[in-house]
Amino acid sequence: MITTISATVRGKELSQTGIRLLSRRLSESDREFLSGDMSGFVDEEGNLYLRFDKQEAFLGIARLYQGDPIRVKLKFAAAYDTKGIIEFCRENGLIS
Repeated sequence: MITTISATVRGKELSQTGIRLLSRRLSESDREFLSGDMSGFVDEEGNLYLRFDKQEAFLGIARLYQGDPIRVKLKFAAAYDTKGIIEFCRENGLIS
């Protein structure tokens, strides 16, 4: 069964809160992995793509995973280019 959940978060403060919550759930090694090639997770249309381990998510842990993942697409406002998205994620702890 495939389930799709969509949500819209409007406002910079709400977006910051969401990214900070996610960053606290990620391990240091996953944050370092993202930091190493963050531009590889962002497309030219302002989308940030992340994949998480289903089993770990069930246990409340956010762990990046490439196998059979939970796919997450975060769409940023048009005002954010790749550099802006990377800086936003850095400012809010998702990457170092």
